[in-house]
Amino acid sequence: MQLWLTFLRDYNGSTYFPERDWDSNSTLHLFTNSAENAKLGCRAILGNHWVNLKWPEAWESSKIIREITFLELVPIALAISIWGNVLKNRKIIFHIDNEALVNIINCQTSKSRNAMTLLRPLILALMKSNITFKAVHIEGAKNNAADALSRFQWSRFRQEMPGADTEPTSIPTEFLNLLWTVK
Repeated sequence: MQLWLTFLRDYNGSTYFPERDWDSNSTLHLFTNSAENAKLGCRAILGNHWVNLKWPEAWESSKIIREITFLELVPIALAISIWGNVLKNRKIIFHIDNEALVNIINCQTSKSRNAMTLLRPLILALMKSNITFKAVHIEGAKNNAADALSRFQWSRFRQEMPGADTEPTSIPTEFLNLLWTVK
């Protein structure tokens, strides 16, 4: 309920008709992946732009690092926090290699407190940008570029994405502050 109240408080009265067709993140070239390793992190790629995030050191000794569904949600929320304005008024299909996360995104809820910490702001950002979305499962083997980034395999990433930006996109401070609240 709080999500809707926040959305309505900030709503500017403009509503756009959504695109007729669904855009998949393979069409938009939006890919995400996470590594279930405390020394690694997650990555998101949109076209030639990319971002990488190393997991917080505090997570190394916590149970969070074993909660792969939450870890896979992080780069999706990160991608929307960075590139939501580019994706404004679109219909997007997220291709995700974690079936539990596909269900969480499609149902827009989770039993995980950590997942809900990111899911609520993600849904609000999608609503504010008028992004209609759904998730479908993809085999992990088909997510090569994001997988290479999440494992810091730079030469493999450059082989998969030769036209990618030389430097990563900056991560918004607001997103980092939100992420650091997860314990």
